[in-house]
Amino acid sequence: MELFDYEVEIKLDKNNIHPREDISGNVKIKVQTALFLTHAYIEITGRAVCCWKQKKHIFSSRKRSFTGEEEFFYCRHTLAGNDGTEVIMEKRSYYYPFKCKLPGHLPATWHGQYGLIQYVAQVVIKSDEECIGKHSKEITIIPYRNLRYEPYLLIEAKKTVKRTYHFGFLKMGTVTVTIWLPLCGISAGQNLPLICTIDNKSSVLFGGIVFILTQIQIYRSSKPKYTVKTIRTDICRVARMADILKGVQEYYCVLKTDSDIFPTTQYWRCSTCQLVYEVWAQLQGSLPTNNAYGYPNVDVPGIPIIVGTDPLCNWNINEINDQVMRTLLRVREPIVMDPPPPDEVVEEILNTVDDEFDVEMMSNLTKQININESGDKQKQ
Repeated sequence: MELFDYEVEIKLDKNNIHPREDISGNVKIKVQTALFLTHAYIEITGRAVCCWKQKKHIFSSRKRSFTGEEEFFYCRHTLAGNDGTEVIMEKRSYYYPFKCKLPGHLPATWHGQYGLIQYVAQVVIKSDEECIGKHSKEITIIPYRNLRYEPYLLIEAKKTVKRTYHFGFLKMGTVTVTIWLPLCGISAGQNLPLICTIDNKSSVLFGGIVFILTQIQIYRSSKPKYTVKTIRTDICRVARMADILKGVQEYYCVLKTDSDIFPTTQYWRCSTCQLVYEVWAQLQGSLPTNNAYGYPNVDVPGIPIIVGTDPLCNWNINEINDQVMRTLLRVREPIVMDPPPPDEVVEEILNTVDDEFDVEMMSNLTKQININESGDKQKQ
C-alpha cells in the first residue's frame, strides 16, 4: 500500500453542544505530498458502552465479564470524491465544511460507574476503495432537556400500597399508604412537594416515615447474555419522626435537588446506559421485627420522575404552607394535547427525504449498496 503524507484536523464551531442544535465545523486536510483519494467523508456517531464483572454464583471466586454496546446515533457527510472518480490533492491545505442536526432528547455525554455515553466525529479517507486513514475527535454534548416541550408531565401522580398484618392466626389489620405528587417533571435545582396519606386500621404502631428521591443508573449487557445491573443513589431523604397510631393522617414534605444533578437520559434508541429518577416512601414500624413474621415496615413503590434542565413551571417552594397547598390542590384545567396528524400527512412526512439526505448522500448510499452487493456475490 502506498504511503501518503498528510494531516487531518477537525475543528468545531462550538466545543459544547446540546441537543436540538447543529454540529458544524470544518475539516482541514493538510497535504505534504500528492494524495490520491476516491472518497473522504466524516461520520458522527453516538454510542453507549457498559462493562462490569460479577461472580458466576455465590460459592465461586471466579468472575465473569458482562459487556454491552449500542450505537444510537449516526450521521455521515461526504467531503470529497463522491462520484467514484479519483481526486488528486496537491501539496496545500484543503478545508471542507460539514453540518449535522441533532434530534431532541438525545442523551448527553455521560460517564457512569459501569458505562458511558460518548460522541465521536471521525474522518475516513479511502484510496482505491481501501481505507488509508481514520482520524477521530470526541464531541461533548451537554445536558439539555426543556420540560416545556413536554406538557404531559403536568399530570399528577399517585401510588398506593396496602399491607395486611398477621401474627399466626391472629389478624392485626391493614395499613394503606398513599403518596401524591402534583406533577411528574422538575428541573435540576427545583424542589418537589409531596403529600402522603396513611390509613392505619391495624394494631401495629409506626414510629416514622421517610421520603426519598433516588437516582438509578441502569446498565444492560448483551454479552455473554442479557443482564441488567442497577446502581441506586439517594439524592434527597426527608424523615418525619412521629407516632403513627390508628386512623387517617397526612404528612407533607419538600424534596430538594441540587442544580448540578444530571438530567434523565431515556432516549428511545439508547437502552444500554440509562439514568432515571423515582420518588418513594417507607413507613417504619416501631418494633424492629415480629420474629418469623417479617418487618412491619411498608415500602411504597417508586413513582418515576423526569429531571430536566429547564423547568416545566416556575415556582420556589422551600416549605409547605397554606398558599402552597391551595396551589397544589386547586382544580386544574384538563391538559389538551395536539391531535395526531391525519394519515395522508403522516404518509407525506414518511415519504419526504430529510435534509440530511441530499444528492451527495444518496449517491454515497447507492454506491455503498452496490459495493455490498458485489462483495456478497464474490463470497458466493
